[in-house]
Amino acid sequence: MKIYPVCLKLEGHPCLVVGGGRVACRKVKSLLECGARVTVISPALCRPLEKLHKEKKIFFKKSEYRKKFLRGVFLVIAATNDGKVNLKIQKEAKDKKILFNIVDKPKLCNFYVPAVIRKKGLLVCVSTAGKFPGLAKKLKEDLSHILGDYASKIKILAGIRSQIKRRVKSPKMRKKLVKILLHRRILNLIERKRIRFFRDFKKYHGLHG
Repeated sequence: MKIYPVCLKLEGHPCLVVGGGRVACRKVKSLLECGARVTVISPALCRPLEKLHKEKKIFFKKSEYRKKFLRGVFLVIAATNDGKVNLKIQKEAKDKKILFNIVDKPKLCNFYVPAVIRKKGLLVCVSTAGKFPGLAKKLKEDLSHILGDYASKIKILAGIRSQIKRRVKSPKMRKKLVKILLHRRILNLIERKRIRFFRDFKKYHGLHG
């Protein structure tokens, strides 16, 4: 089955994590990193989750899972060690048309969580659609070394692109300029801090819109 990759804006959205162990903690931290409002449902919490609760970074309901906890939720992650509970969450979330992820059970999910690389405004996701998460993790590690060089240039590249969009009227010329912007020569100039946005970019290429 082919999947459609998307990036979700979770800031301010209510998200539910069922489970209080280490796996649940990893999921919680990744949601918090994106600004989600996270509620954890579990009879008990591991120490890192207890700390997050004491710091008022998460909401905690000391309870077994109940269907009512899905009310108003944007997405739910089931991270319990009870297969029956996870299956119940999947069924009830599906009925309510809520996004659901059942940890380590890709066939039960309607979304997957990829391996993520974040570097200074650069976001790269690697996924095997749940078939071999270990490979996605390995690819993430390999790519991290390569992407570091590009991440350091994003701010300048974004500035040049913004000025191209604002100053160049011709769509064809804008497309050409953006394509040239990614040429190795330009990237090297940026790395050596020898190019300053649109003015110098046009000077090096003699292009006018």
